[in-house]
Amino acid sequence: MGVAEWGLVVAVLALLGFDGPRGFRFVRWVFRGFRPEKPAPVPIVVAEPDAPATTYPPIRPPGDREVIGRDDDRKRLHTLLASGKGAQITSSGAVVQGEGGRGKTTLARYYAEKSKDLYDGGLWVPASDASSIMETLAAFGSSAFGIAVPPAITPAHAEAVLQEIGKCDARLLFVYDNVDDFQAIRHLLPKGDSVDLILTTRISAGFPGFNTLPLDVLDFDTPDSPAVNLLLQEAGQWNADDETRAAARLLAEDLGGLPLALIVAGALAKEGTDFDTLRTRIAELVEVAPGQGGDYPDSVAAAVQLSLDTLDDDVRQLADICAWLDPDRIEERLFTDALGGDWWERYKSDVPEDVQAPVSDGARVRAGLRALRDRSLLQVAETGLSLHRLTAAVLRERAPDPEVSARTAAVLLRAVYPGGEKSASDPAHWETCRRLTPHVAALWDHAGPLWRGAWGKPDWRALDTALTQCGVFLSSQSDHSRAADVERAALEMTEARLAEDDHVLPLALGNLSVTLARLGEFDEAAEKIDRAIALYEAHREGGEDLASTYMKKAKLFFGRAEAGERSELDSAEGWIAKARGIREMLAGDTPSADVALCWNDLGYLRHLQGRTVESGEAHQTALDMLRQVPGANRAQIATYALNVGSTWLEARHLDKAEPLLREAYDIQSAIFDDPRNPDLRNSASWLCSCLLTLARFKQDSEKHRAEAEQLCRDHGLDWEERQRVAEQYPTAPSDPA
Repeated sequence: MGVAEWGLVVAVLALLGFDGPRGFRFVRWVFRGFRPEKPAPVPIVVAEPDAPATTYPPIRPPGDREVIGRDDDRKRLHTLLASGKGAQITSSGAVVQGEGGRGKTTLARYYAEKSKDLYDGGLWVPASDASSIMETLAAFGSSAFGIAVPPAITPAHAEAVLQEIGKCDARLLFVYDNVDDFQAIRHLLPKGDSVDLILTTRISAGFPGFNTLPLDVLDFDTPDSPAVNLLLQEAGQWNADDETRAAARLLAEDLGGLPLALIVAGALAKEGTDFDTLRTRIAELVEVAPGQGGDYPDSVAAAVQLSLDTLDDDVRQLADICAWLDPDRIEERLFTDALGGDWWERYKSDVPEDVQAPVSDGARVRAGLRALRDRSLLQVAETGLSLHRLTAAVLRERAPDPEVSARTAAVLLRAVYPGGEKSASDPAHWETCRRLTPHVAALWDHAGPLWRGAWGKPDWRALDTALTQCGVFLSSQSDHSRAADVERAALEMTEARLAEDDHVLPLALGNLSVTLARLGEFDEAAEKIDRAIALYEAHREGGEDLASTYMKKAKLFFGRAEAGERSELDSAEGWIAKARGIREMLAGDTPSADVALCWNDLGYLRHLQGRTVESGEAHQTALDMLRQVPGANRAQIATYALNVGSTWLEARHLDKAEPLLREAYDIQSAIFDDPRNPDLRNSASWLCSCLLTLARFKQDSEKHRAEAEQLCRDHGLDWEERQRVAEQYPTAPSDPA
């Protein structure tokens, strides 16, 4: 097996959690080694009622170009918003999804800038996917309401921010830009009597409750019309004479008054090409390839093509690569951070040497991005640089070798996406993952159909492993639906490039099975895990990979039991026993964390069976074993101590529970700097419940209550809820220990 394949093994092992103390968090979930208290506290903290008056962040639209010819549209938009409904900006007659280039985002920006005095604040939201929306809402919640941003930004956190938005009296403006799927994001839309909401979209229907503002092209009938003025503005020729204006008007007409085409053509004119020459060249291009693009008008395609034809090869290659990425988040560091790293060295051989050169030199990358900005092919955005979606579509369809460009994008993303020792399951790397995940998703969305079809399923190991790491991150964020999508894609690529006797294939099957189980798709999860077991038993019988897969099979029964399907729960014990047998054989007389994990899961099985004391005993065995392992992971010790202590609390053995819950809390306090860390807060919750239960019958009850109150203050726990939760725990055992 080559180095690259070992890279995928490392990536998948990272998914399983064997890559460092914090990475073990995901293993705890997979094997039910981590049990949040019931009900699990959501790590959301809102500013205290006596906080100073709120200052809301101002809306920050992207771009700085002067807007021409949209005053009437802005006034119409204001009238629509005044009606009390949100306003959807779409293209006039845009029945075909993808028509654009008319300036929808520009109009929303213009309204936000001109109407800023009407609002106390607002938010510009890149809205092409739910994750981007939740991330942006989380940042707004922190600035506007003091809601701490958790390491994992979940739908529950976004809902908490939306609730605060709905309750506040401030006048707020929200712009959700480039909505591709209204149904997928409608639960993330702000609502409130003082909230104005604008959506921009290429979709012409499917927005119930919204007014619609069809956006037309710019008028080009006279030499002083908006389309001509925009073209002259971009060309730097505001003071053009009558003859030049007449030539510009004819070009504006040829370009159909489409703002995007006018901007690109204007940038060429600014470099010295006269308008008559541009007309001739654009007409030639349209004649050679009329109607080539289904997603963009010929005038846009011709203007972009003409601009590309006059670029240096380095710059053109850079533009072709950018076209496969998320168009709203193009950054220089996507290229420069990849250079010289281990993953770039592993995968750069997948990129032709003539393409490696321009992306391997930071100075050439920076110069190339500047050149694309000068041509108005890239625009400045708050998240970096943006590439218009129609420009990207032209680039992808008209690239000299689109497969090479897409493959290069995949290698660059794999080189910068966390993995291996820098696990995507580690909170320290989640911010990087959030930044890069939209690029991985965009690349697969655009390249996946071609990879399956015209390109013939080539060996794309870089994208395969990037998708795997993306699945690690999305699972850590509890975004299991998207995790399943990328894991399916990774599995498809793995199956296309590896034989059935390669152990990476059943690993990928097992990973997808775990995610499907979390989504409640148990039948498909069972099919995937059974196939993985069959492959391991046929080719790698008796190894740790097989033992781990047996444990995933047991986990599947756990999931069914949690969903109310308890009839086959006893079968899980057999799979745990099979896994423990392999691991005990492999470990011999050496203390083994893997064997301890089997006992830990047996403890959870006993918990599901209602055999609480036996559950505590199994968890205790796991903890005792782990303590004997040299260099044992302290985060794992804390988890096991929490499992034992919480079980004894439920079993009414408070004297056993307290020291273990304190140990878990103390270890995690030393590991995590942030008192709002979800794992640390969960440990604090259990310890708080134990202290409050002790206070109900101990003589030093005030001491225990005071300590519990301090824990709530330190970790942002709800004191009233902590007391209610503690009431469920009895103060004396009902059965012998």
